[in-house]
Amino acid sequence: PIAILASQLTYDSSPWRWLVLLFGTLLIAIPYPYLSVRLSAGAWALLAYPKLYGALILLGLTFWDTVREPIRSTMSEEVLTTNSIAWSDA
Repeated sequence: PIAILASQLTYDSSPWRWLVLLFGTLLIAIPYPYLSVRLSAGAWALLAYPKLYGALILLGLTFWDTVREPIRSTMSEEVLTTNSIAWSDA
């Protein structure tokens, strides 16, 4: 999934999307002592699941790309239709 997201991002060079992809991938890949006793209670317990948060970030980025893709396709079809009408009138 990470490679697919990276290949889709080559078409859109928005730096924040690359940063989100990098951050989510790092949360999954970096070994983190989430089994530490210090992370078992209190507010620090929220830091005990970095791989889950990384996966949710990548899932969110995937959903964002899925939602945006039909918009791009629709806009392209509108441009093609408009150009076809303009050429047929000429």
